[in-house]
Amino acid sequence: MHHGGTGPARWLISAGMIILALVTAACGRYLDPGPEPARLTVTVQARTDSQRVDERVLDRLGPPPYTPGGFHWLAPQPVWDWGVYLVRGERDLRPLQPLPPARVESAPGFGLKQTATFLAPPGEGLYRVLAEAFLEHTWHEGGPWREYIPIASHQMDMELEMKPGEERRRVVLFEPFQPVR
Repeated sequence: MHHGGTGPARWLISAGMIILALVTAACGRYLDPGPEPARLTVTVQARTDSQRVDERVLDRLGPPPYTPGGFHWLAPQPVWDWGVYLVRGERDLRPLQPLPPARVESAPGFGLKQTATFLAPPGEGLYRVLAEAFLEHTWHEGGPWREYIPIASHQMDMELEMKPGEERRRVVLFEPFQPVR
């Protein structure tokens, strides 16, 4: 298993890849798992804190007031998005389809704890769990504007050999970890 680096360039690349993967997943373009898919159940836990949120907001916006005469609103807590992807290449991530009723949903809060079962194609593969926390920032300056400030970005890779109809379970704990209640 590999945990990504923390350098600024790595952070931007990771955030961009996560955004791309989440947008792709939102468009309903899940990987076709084939006629006899395996099932991969993943429990993901991650946490951030208000200090990290404050640091990311300061990095992005500078100290308040953010712009003279502009109205700024920051969400009181971040929102988490996550998913599981089959890695086909450095820039080719294929989102796995979660099984109903378990849906991978945006989760507000400083902590994330969700479990979902995904359909995976049989065979050997590199699977990536991605989790990202964003903070909504809205402002009015010549019109309403909205952006999502990246707060935390996590990824973990798993090499798995999945057999048709097989069920596997994995728990993914991202640092800094504290139990999510």
